[in-house]
Amino acid sequence: MTEPGMRLRQLQQIPLFALRQAMDQLLADEKTEAILQRRFGHIFNRRLHHMRQAIARMSREQLTALVDACPEISDEQIAQLFEQYRFGSNPVLQVYLFDKTVLRRDALQDLHGRLEQELAAFNQPRHEGLPALRQLAVFALISLPEQPGVVEGVYRFQTRLDYIDANEHAACTYQTLYGLFWLSPTEGYLTVQVRNTEVLKVLKGALERAMGISLAPLVISKQLKNALPFLLRESFRFGRLHDPDPGPGRFRWLTIADDNAYARGYQDLEERYPEVHSVRYRETLGEDRETTLTIRCDRGALSLSGILSAAQLRAWTLDRLGQLISLLNEFRPNAPAYATGTSDLEQLPPLSPFSIIQRHHVRRIISALLTVKQSPLLGYHPLDVDPLQLAHDMGTWMRLQIPVEHPAMSEESEGYLACPTCGGTTTFALQRRNGGWELGCREHRQQRWAAPLPLIIGETETQETFTLDAEELATTMELLPSEALRQIIAEVINRHLPGHTFDLKRESFIIRGPHLRYYPDKSQVYDSAQSGARTVIYVSQHIAHLEGGEVVGVKPEGSEIEVRTSCASATPSD
Repeated sequence: MTEPGMRLRQLQQIPLFALRQAMDQLLADEKTEAILQRRFGHIFNRRLHHMRQAIARMSREQLTALVDACPEISDEQIAQLFEQYRFGSNPVLQVYLFDKTVLRRDALQDLHGRLEQELAAFNQPRHEGLPALRQLAVFALISLPEQPGVVEGVYRFQTRLDYIDANEHAACTYQTLYGLFWLSPTEGYLTVQVRNTEVLKVLKGALERAMGISLAPLVISKQLKNALPFLLRESFRFGRLHDPDPGPGRFRWLTIADDNAYARGYQDLEERYPEVHSVRYRETLGEDRETTLTIRCDRGALSLSGILSAAQLRAWTLDRLGQLISLLNEFRPNAPAYATGTSDLEQLPPLSPFSIIQRHHVRRIISALLTVKQSPLLGYHPLDVDPLQLAHDMGTWMRLQIPVEHPAMSEESEGYLACPTCGGTTTFALQRRNGGWELGCREHRQQRWAAPLPLIIGETETQETFTLDAEELATTMELLPSEALRQIIAEVINRHLPGHTFDLKRESFIIRGPHLRYYPDKSQVYDSAQSGARTVIYVSQHIAHLEGGEVVGVKPEGSEIEVRTSCASATPSD
């Protein structure tokens, strides 16, 4: 039996168009229409002659009251509609890939129980007041009969809503939000409906630990995007192109918005820019419903506009994702170019300057580099190693630069993180400290700058705090190989791996997040320290942009800048 008030509470969460559809089904019977006319008059104290027209004009409050008073629409029907539409509007999907060959055979056995254990720490009561998020749980894991090999999960959590009550006192309450995710052990992907970015990080980490895998965000290259069969040229609406080092007479960012963009030369512009940041297309749901699909290419995030039922979201996601993964597998080489499991390469004389762990990393880098060269259309290959640990272990053999980007930040605010003491952008180092990661600058000995992660580095235009945590850093950080490392890798490949070559004068690579990215033309590698491009200095009260050695946009108060740091304050001259 439904508890008192549950029917009305569920009705209030169902979109208006779904309630109207339920009423239209009742109106198909003329006798029922007459009953509804009398019931409407009783509820709202006025006569009605055209029921269908009235329903189309009703407010949410009126329509909810009418449906609530209709026993012809059962509690079970209301509960089913609530189940279908409780996942919110404008769904955002984050796609991750993992190496299915390392997945244990029993990875799915008691996965629900292991997830509960992994989420227990997040759900522990805190002493610093009411948490912004709480009670995160995965309460359903179902194997989909229509999609063999795919497991669907449903998760929920509570988020705090702060408001001012009728007596003008600060108050709060909690609302429950729901999300879906799909896991395919056979294809090696996880897709999560993102309801909250912090919850996404916690859920991703819990799934990684529970299944013993490493999840890397999907990267959609230009070549992969253009080959996707459901992205039609005639459906194109918007494209945002990016050149991190544009040079004179060229835009850093170029946005094209036109319903006939390809006929007006968009393809030529896209080919001339090294990166497609995001695109937007008209998309069809089912046979007749049109919506908008937005793709954030470098992060593997897809979003749809409007309110979708769970069935619509599931069908669209699994269909489009199936096409994407199938095409991705065609782009991938059949086998790694050099087996990472063998250790004979680590004994070669050119690798003698490295420590044992560094040799292990170099072997992985060489294997990924040669693998991606077999399939240049894809342009990248996962390293299957923690990027933060890689940066720590490789030390000065690789330089760390940190792009600063946030969905709510303007293009003018994006850049590269700079040391607040010296302004260096590739001088960062990562160290383990008190069970976490600490970001510091290796250029200073007497006046050392360092800060633990997470690091609050500014606010967006919407006054949202922008925090750089370990998860964000591991996704966006870039490791540039030193010239010495490139020379050693070239020597190993050219002299000791027959059938493979690496042209030191022409080719290069970087590590971005969990992926190695290959560049046939090394001039396309963006080095923030040498290009003179914008960097971003974060201080306690000011955010300043440094271009060509001059601070522009923000004038610090006084002659000194106060630097926020967890260890010691530094006050360099302006």
